[in-house]
Amino acid sequence: MQDFARRNLVLPAAIALVAAGAVVLLWQALRSDHVARVANVTEATSYGTRSELARRLIVQLESLEALADSWISASAERPDVKGPLAAIRFEGVEVIAWSGDDGARFVATSSDPESSLVPTDSQWAAVAPLIAEAEAATKAAAVGPYVDDDGHATFRYYSPVRRGARHGTLVAVIDAHDLLAALLVDEASGYEIRVSCCDGVELYRRDAADDALPSAWTHDGWIVPAPGLLWNVRHRPLPELRAVLDTSAVDSVLIVGLALALLLGGLVFETRRANDRAAAANAAEQRLRVLHRELEERVIGRTQKLGEVLRDLNTINLAVSHDLRSPLNAISLVTGQLEASNRDEVARPRLAKIAANVARMTAMLNRLLGYARTAAFGAELEEVDMHALAEKVVREQSLDAHTVTIAAMPSALADRVIVHILLSNLVANAVQHARAGRALRIEIGSRGSDDGIPAYFVRDNGLGLDAALAAQLFKPLRDRQRDPGSGGLGLGLAIAARVVDRHGGRIWVESEPGRGTTFLFTLQPGPNAADAPEPDDE
Repeated sequence: MQDFARRNLVLPAAIALVAAGAVVLLWQALRSDHVARVANVTEATSYGTRSELARRLIVQLESLEALADSWISASAERPDVKGPLAAIRFEGVEVIAWSGDDGARFVATSSDPESSLVPTDSQWAAVAPLIAEAEAATKAAAVGPYVDDDGHATFRYYSPVRRGARHGTLVAVIDAHDLLAALLVDEASGYEIRVSCCDGVELYRRDAADDALPSAWTHDGWIVPAPGLLWNVRHRPLPELRAVLDTSAVDSVLIVGLALALLLGGLVFETRRANDRAAAANAAEQRLRVLHRELEERVIGRTQKLGEVLRDLNTINLAVSHDLRSPLNAISLVTGQLEASNRDEVARPRLAKIAANVARMTAMLNRLLGYARTAAFGAELEEVDMHALAEKVVREQSLDAHTVTIAAMPSALADRVIVHILLSNLVANAVQHARAGRALRIEIGSRGSDDGIPAYFVRDNGLGLDAALAAQLFKPLRDRQRDPGSGGLGLGLAIAARVVDRHGGRIWVESEPGRGTTFLFTLQPGPNAADAPEPDDE
């Protein structure tokens, strides 16, 4: 009993514990690797943002230098210089002032960039201290930050310029928050960005990240775009980005792994029972093989019999083909001779019609023989104008417009000759079962069906039939049940049903005794069927 317990309980438990420990170690390794990968992504993003920010800051400061160069060339007699307006368009530039040794003074502010650049005494008095500080500088430099009561930090950019004997000084007051907001608007989407000075003064912050982040996912670095500017730029993923980066696959490994460890213990416990089941399955497989072999033998035998029947059928078809072709050829030959020798204007159209019908009957015979000899339908599909084909069938059966009404119908993708036979059989069936003493009316058209494919119909006002008999109509030798005195073999509707089936459609009948009969069938819609008039959804 103890050996049984050790073999069936202790060993599975030990294996499950070992597997669980291995899963935990694997999970820790995958977690560390995932954190490192996200940290690398954050570091790369931070580096790209800092590089782009430094480049844009340098470009703006260089534009201020270019502005100073243009103003030192300007004369005090030309106070209409509009150079500052281009620089004011940079977000964050609040004031630009210029003082030249020739007495030229220009002042522009972001609040009123279109005003005259020539300052009033009060305007100049406001910027004069800045000019005095700037004139003490020996080279271009940024000074600040200066933090006001609202927490906004500004920098002052001094740019003394000399050209030959002339010199001047440019001063720009820049709002750090507005400047950084404009330069970083399209950078590092999905990250919190915080820019601060070396003394810890926060200049700008975009969005706020979750504080409960791995420390490796926070990355910062320094940029020095100009003398006097030393800024720290920090990146942290926002909750939306973290939801994308922080995949649940790693945690799934732990959950699935522990579940597999338990499953492994259970599998070890079930080994003996599995062996028994395997033995039973093996025995069942042997029995199945015997049954399969017997089934294959039956199939082979029936296939051989079917092959013999098909060979016999092929022989009969060839004989029928030969016997029918001879009289058709004779009729065609005699008709051609009569057409060549007869000059009667009344007889010639009739002879031509005979010749056309002989040719059509020959084509029908060829297609029907091939249709009966092969199980797979190898018809040549083309777009068939169903309305024109219906008109042709009506003319061939010598029916007038008072008897037959043909509505607009969409085209079909079908074999023209075989579908011609289909319509001919349905129209002939309607004529054959007309009600005695009542004028025959036949309608040919289309309407919607349950599967969305247009359904073509041939409707008559004849005898009608019982619903119980409708299911037998499309079987050979069944038409006699509808009209025992007709003398037909009942193959017309059976051929119609097979034509529809080989085109991948369906055929059915709607009828009541004494209320006429409607035969409906579907075919593949033609490529231009959508341009046809809407079918009658009656």
